[in-house]
Amino acid sequence: ELDTGNKVISKQNFSSPTPVTDGRLVWAVTGTGAVVALTMDGEVVWKRNLVEMYGKFGQQFGYASSPLLYDGKLIVQVLHGFFTDEPSYVMAFDSASGEMAWRVERPTEAVLESPDSYGTPTLLRYPDKVEIIVTGGNYVTAHDPATGAEVWRASRGKSRCWHSAAAGPALSRNRTWHGSIQSTLLMYPHLRATASTFICWTIKVS
Repeated sequence: ELDTGNKVISKQNFSSPTPVTDGRLVWAVTGTGAVVALTMDGEVVWKRNLVEMYGKFGQQFGYASSPLLYDGKLIVQVLHGFFTDEPSYVMAFDSASGEMAWRVERPTEAVLESPDSYGTPTLLRYPDKVEIIVTGGNYVTAHDPATGAEVWRASRGKSRCWHSAAAGPALSRNRTWHGSIQSTLLMYPHLRATASTFICWTIKVS
């Protein structure tokens, strides 16, 4: 048992986040704040609780973001604001020990339910580096996997971008796609140093 207190909110519950594995350990996050590493036999290696550490989650429909495993770190995003004034944040745990590697706040001017995100961090791989892409709170942001520092951000305007991004060379030339309830956009983040905008196109959804 990972935690107690599960409940249904709209179409999801507190077990919605998808676990990740490297084939030796399994890491899971729950909507009650539990972050747990387990062996393949179900033995707990380490356990933390984000709610106990940083306060209650404040998403309108509950927490549903899955963790990301990369380079010995378990990366977790908490983007919220509908039921809380506490800041949103992105953080990383050492995947083996559970010690915090870094934590950065992710500010936004979004209001009502727009600060909330139910998406999952995504990796954007360049030939010489990797960035963590986070979507939500009316912004798309990129973060340094080593420190969590924000590398760049692109505004989505007032579009409620709750969802995960699709990013990487597999989508051709390091493009990233970002969807929301109102629009979908294609970006070329590698052009940010030489172009006034790196948004290639946007499709409005009526």
